[in-house]
Amino acid sequence: MNSNSTFSRLFSPVDLRGKTLRNRIVFGAHTANMADQGIPGERHLGYYRERAMGGAAMLVIEPVPVHAAAVLTRGNFRHSSDVVIPHFRKITDAVHEEGALILQQLYHVGQHGDADNSYHPNWSWECRVIMILTAVTPCLRQKLRKPLRDLFKQHGDAGNPDSMGSKSGPPITEL
Repeated sequence: MNSNSTFSRLFSPVDLRGKTLRNRIVFGAHTANMADQGIPGERHLGYYRERAMGGAAMLVIEPVPVHAAAVLTRGNFRHSSDVVIPHFRKITDAVHEEGALILQQLYHVGQHGDADNSYHPNWSWECRVIMILTAVTPCLRQKLRKPLRDLFKQHGDAGNPDSMGSKSGPPITEL
């Protein structure tokens, strides 16, 4: 089978939401676990730059947890501090210099979080207790309303470029 006819569009440019990808090769997100205390460093920079140099047109980089309960490993990126912004900017600039686009994946793992690594109660325990207690006690339901609203707001804010820490980060259209 001739690869040119089977994948005839693989190496042709494609427009995607106002950006032109040089080809249709996308490097998918996965956890590289190279962060040092939650900060993306030189290892990340080299890792993603190499993928862009190798021909990937778009990189979806390692996910950032949107809440403390979502941390799976000590190698995860920090989720609630602007200290990561200049480090991500450096990686983004390096990938752009190689002609590729870069995106950041956001995630939460629900009950699969690791309380030992996140220093936060696992959601499976937390959610079960909240559901049981709020079903039983209307007074407790009222007391938990604000913490639950805050938790859901954190999830919504994580996907909103105007609400990610400070507004000093790169606009989503630059990525």
